[in-house]
Amino acid sequence: MQGLYGVYRALEEQVMRQALPDLGPVRGLSGPELLEADEGEVARLLILAAVGSYAAGGPPATDVLSAVSRRYQERSFLCTGRSLPRAVELIGLLDAAVAARSLRQLGEVADHVSQGWPGYSDSVFPAAFTALAARLDPMSTDAGGAGLGSGAEATPRSGTALTPTPARASGSGMGTGAGAGTFNGTAFRPAAAFATASASGAASEAAFADGGFAVTSFTRREAGLGHAAAGRAVQAADVLRESLGRYRASPYRADAVWVFTDLILAELMAGRVREAAGVGEEQHRFVEEVFTTLPPVTGPAGAGVAFTRPAGLRPRALAPEDHELLLRHVRTGQFLVEACRHRSAEDFAAAVDLLSFGWAHFADSPYPRILRHLAGRYAAPGAPWEVCLGAEGWWHRMLRSSRARVTSAHLVATATALRARLAHAGLLVQGDVALLDAAVVHARLYGAAATVEWVTRYVGELRLRIPDLLRAAVTYLQAPTAQEAARLLASYTALRAACAAPDLLCAAGLHPAGPLRLAGPLHPAGPLRPADPSHPAGPDGAVARGGRSPRLEVAFYGSLLSVEGITVHRVTPAPLTQLLRVLGEEFARAGERGEEVPFLSAAELGERTGRTPAALAQTVRRFRAVCQERFAEATAFPIGPETVIQGRPGYRLNPDSVELFLPPPPPVPPTLPEPPEPSASRAAPAPAGTAVPGGPVELPAPPARMAARAPAASRTPTVSRKSLAARTSGGTPQMSSAPATGTPPPTPHPHSPDPHSPHPHPGPVPGLSSVRRPPAGSGPAPSTRSLL
Repeated sequence: MQGLYGVYRALEEQVMRQALPDLGPVRGLSGPELLEADEGEVARLLILAAVGSYAAGGPPATDVLSAVSRRYQERSFLCTGRSLPRAVELIGLLDAAVAARSLRQLGEVADHVSQGWPGYSDSVFPAAFTALAARLDPMSTDAGGAGLGSGAEATPRSGTALTPTPARASGSGMGTGAGAGTFNGTAFRPAAAFATASASGAASEAAFADGGFAVTSFTRREAGLGHAAAGRAVQAADVLRESLGRYRASPYRADAVWVFTDLILAELMAGRVREAAGVGEEQHRFVEEVFTTLPPVTGPAGAGVAFTRPAGLRPRALAPEDHELLLRHVRTGQFLVEACRHRSAEDFAAAVDLLSFGWAHFADSPYPRILRHLAGRYAAPGAPWEVCLGAEGWWHRMLRSSRARVTSAHLVATATALRARLAHAGLLVQGDVALLDAAVVHARLYGAAATVEWVTRYVGELRLRIPDLLRAAVTYLQAPTAQEAARLLASYTALRAACAAPDLLCAAGLHPAGPLRLAGPLHPAGPLRPADPSHPAGPDGAVARGGRSPRLEVAFYGSLLSVEGITVHRVTPAPLTQLLRVLGEEFARAGERGEEVPFLSAAELGERTGRTPAALAQTVRRFRAVCQERFAEATAFPIGPETVIQGRPGYRLNPDSVELFLPPPPPVPPTLPEPPEPSASRAAPAPAGTAVPGGPVELPAPPARMAARAPAASRTPTVSRKSLAARTSGGTPQMSSAPATGTPPPTPHPHSPDPHSPHPHPGPVPGLSSVRRPPAGSGPAPSTRSLL
């Protein structure tokens, strides 16, 4: 039995040869090979069969493909109902384009297919659309440029994939595939639905004809972000302006709003603040036009959501989530302009928060590199703007620091400052939830009476915006037994998940197993120790009998170094950064292999860091001293000198006390020259990983968090922490009509709970890889997501 993968590969080869596809294997798909497949992969297969049949001069395959789709939707447990209905509708648009012999409509189909799919340009689809265009209009080779009708792939491959934002996507794309003609099992996630086209037929036809079918609104945007991430601001602005024109001539309104924000970033990088402000004003007018064009959603809650959870390709209504998402995009652009115009770190932080909150893959997107270019140009000397640490990261660190028994004053000051920061960005609900989290943690550590003293002044606002969550928190703190507390904590965490808040169970005292008991200084974990008698009792009035010292998180957020949520250096010295980078590599390598973390001698470390053994020893001594000083200021317990960096007979990250290490980001690469534009005629698609002229520069993926895995015989395996941003925010979702697969929009995009949901930008939107449903009211980036 061929299986879905084999059927797709065979179909792909037939389409590349422009041979009439054999639809027998497609028609015969059933059983495990169909029902156990990802819905996005099935959708891509059906669309390829439809395009290939027409491209080879065959009859329409709509009836056959619709039957396969129905079989999957009726019988597969994996069917979400997000990809296949839109795929079937897209096949209907293809039928209409062929019947009308319209290149404009065919270009619209190609644009839909490409949304949110970084591998589209390298797939067989552009060549298939080109061959079909030649059959519909033999003159299309001359009119369409770039190889129309040649059967060869047409445009450059765009290397840097945008990371989709949670529930914000509004486009429809093919998926997350990455290589030419690959079908690698990575399901392309459906994002948002298509909106009604707003441009005239002539404008759309011109847009689609320029560059052939491998150049679409999505691929041009991807290329523009690649230029911006590489520091080529002027080239990025030109390409993004072209992408924006295409998006405005297409149904993807949310994506268009997002690309406005991309263009603002590029103009600011080029030093053109006035032009960026003009783009922001145009973005605002465009959003107002959307508000007046689309009526509000009517009917039962959740019905007909236009961009966040679309039911079809062409939603014609505006849901509250969509409204908030678009406004969030606009606010992001406004904060960026004000930050650069007045060199305001506060406004820049608000823009970063709107862009990243709830977007799980923000760190893997081009935006951190772009923002670092911006910060390097406009930040005041000696006061760098923080790009890698948004409000969600501060929130996570606040919760994490409670494991080190952070002092009451430090916890309260952090919570109130975090709430003020989120309020400045307009994320009022998120700020209230963060404050309530701090109150819950504070009550567990220091008792309800001490918490009431400072939280009372905020209760009126909390009751106004999050009454249910406040009630759940108070009920949890009053639980009579540990079992009842565990049940009530589950209710509280479920309610707070609506705003894509960080993991709460990493905080001290909030795990269902009971409060964390700290019995002494933070040092390598040893045998069970007696509990601290001064520690408050648990929910049942009993004190736990003991426990190990908590294992720490050592993380870089840009240049800021954090140990268990405590800031050790706001600007980490270069020698310490180099040292920890090397030690972190060995820490991660040993964890992957399940081996003991090795000690590196001073001589070997000196070779890898370019430092002398004496300089390394001085760096370690200074780090230990600063670390102990910071913990003494912020926590109730000191930290041992070898808790993080262990010495004798060499150096290593201490595997007995370090649970997770997040390495520093790579340095910002120098600005690269603009590559020459590709010629009109193109050859077959470049192999995966090959740079193509005119496409975005391939950027190294940001380093992943490193967690050590101890050998089974020596210690308990460590548990890796989820990405800070991998949560659905409770803000607005993306409005574009394409689900993004690995590409982020300019607005903050949270990851949605549903594996097939997209990410939003300015409003809350669930992320691509998230397994949740898009929350309402908070989320990151815009909407470009893959349709299937």
